[in-house]
Amino acid sequence: MWKNFLSLIYPSTCLVCDGLLHVNENMLCLSCVSELPKTPLNHIIRKEVGIQQYNASIALFEFNNINCKKLIHQLKYEGNYQLGEFFGIELGKAILTNLSTKNFDYLIPVPINRRKTRARGYNQSYILAKQVSKIIKVPVLNVLSRKRKQNTQTNKNRYQRWENVEGEFSVKSKHNLDYKHLLIVDDVLTSGATIDTCIKELKKKYSVKVSIAVLAIA
Repeated sequence: MWKNFLSLIYPSTCLVCDGLLHVNENMLCLSCVSELPKTPLNHIIRKEVGIQQYNASIALFEFNNINCKKLIHQLKYEGNYQLGEFFGIELGKAILTNLSTKNFDYLIPVPINRRKTRARGYNQSYILAKQVSKIIKVPVLNVLSRKRKQNTQTNKNRYQRWENVEGEFSVKSKHNLDYKHLLIVDDVLTSGATIDTCIKELKKKYSVKVSIAVLAIA
């Protein structure tokens, strides 16, 4: 009731179209949500980017859409972590519906470096993973870390992206993850370089199955 009362005094607007939100809408109006370009939920990332060492994959949206780009920009660069919570729930529902037979043991968010974490106040992939965890009932485990300060992947071509992440990640977990099924969670998959490097590092240390869940694929 209190929420409904506040919405009358301070009406919320959609982050895409700026239209007034109804009481049952959150952050985005239903119309704009329905217009976001969803991928086939059994989307095979391997065909798009050449990642070879994974078990299963899911990408919720196509990134090359002006509204999708706008929302992810707000999540990553404008401090709107609530979008990560919103989309994490949607990603979790998609995983629950389409990958429920995979029996994941842990969710592994892709880390960002400390400078970016301090600047943003959060790691968007971790926020996504936490919400996915609530939906599919699989714990989050921070086992990956950045080894050094990373140059941004933005505006780099595919070759430069692969070159830029060489030696970037390390595995820091004290857990024995042998024979576990890990689900790597990230925001946007472009060249596949970041996730491929994460997979290689995990497989270098453990005998594991690894799958991929991303919010959007470019």
